[in-house]
Amino acid sequence: MLTADRNSNCIHKIINSGADDILAKPLAPNILINRIHILTWKRKGFVVTSDYFDPDRRDNNR
Repeated sequence: MLTADRNSNCIHKIINSGADDILAKPLAPNILINRIHILTWKRKGFVVTSDYFDPDRRDNNR
């Protein structure tokens, strides 16, 4: 998700919407290219239960 709004309320809404990543504008093109590479080649695993199927967004330090 790209946003020009760095307000914490906006960021929380983006996180809660299920975005895999957030980038705040302005940003350098190489940062965008790097994030696209990570999202396409190093995807997070999925959590699958009887009532939930979505990327695993849990912190690795759990």
